[in-house]
Amino acid sequence: MKGCCHKNDAVIAIPRYVEGIKLRRLKESYEYIYKYYKDYIVYEEFLCKPSPMIFLDDIIRVIRPSKEPCRNVSKDLYEKARELIRLLDEEGLNSFLTGSLLYCAADDSSDIDIVIYTYDHEKNYRDEMEKLINRNIFNRLDDNDITKIISKVGEGLEHYSHKMILRRSVHELKYKNTIVSIRFVDCSADVKKILCNKLRVCENYHGVLKIIYDEKGFTTPSIYLAKDMSSKEVYYVYSHRMRFADLRSGDKIFYKGFVEKTCEGFNRINLDIGDVRIIMNT
Repeated sequence: MKGCCHKNDAVIAIPRYVEGIKLRRLKESYEYIYKYYKDYIVYEEFLCKPSPMIFLDDIIRVIRPSKEPCRNVSKDLYEKARELIRLLDEEGLNSFLTGSLLYCAADDSSDIDIVIYTYDHEKNYRDEMEKLINRNIFNRLDDNDITKIISKVGEGLEHYSHKMILRRSVHELKYKNTIVSIRFVDCSADVKKILCNKLRVCENYHGVLKIIYDEKGFTTPSIYLAKDMSSKEVYYVYSHRMRFADLRSGDKIFYKGFVEKTCEGFNRINLDIGDVRIIMNT
């Protein structure tokens, strides 16, 4: 399931594991839906492109994030996942397992995927992660880790930009030689007010944006304020993908895609459906 904007009788969701095969890239998931479940593809009033909308009546089971990993993995990975959840909980980060360790599709080379719901809006989650890195509980990714991640999920973002973001990342890290992905989810009313608005029009856009506010960028969906370097117009720039949760004020985004103009007067740019290159503010 993706995002914070859903209908009363349906949710936006994409396939990730089909007949024993993981669909790692968004493009692969969309191709599968268009081929086998085309009736699920609909235009929603808050999106520029058609999206998969799964009716609640068609859902057989909901697998909720859990503190307990699936047991069909090695003892080492199983214990490591449980230990990490326990450690994060002790640090005041109420964490849950998701991904392949939740739906029993993991092997010994799998990452540990974690979700943390950011109900405490007074807590600075970015600072909390930096502290854990400084205490050597987590380590930064090395070049081999980065190459592995980009080979699996690199799409829509220019290779060098993706590499630089992963070097900076506090969401994708190493814990005892296992790659860990930690997603901080915020579906608060403030987020929905910006992202779940009915669209008035979608227009083509090609330009350079400079991030001027990044406090809402750390969570998913990531939301930034960015100024067009030519027109000086300010946009809400957003993404549901973890790679864009580590941008900072001063970073420049070369973007080719769409501007979403809402009935409420918000002008948004969705990094997930365009071509993106990042110049990082060092």
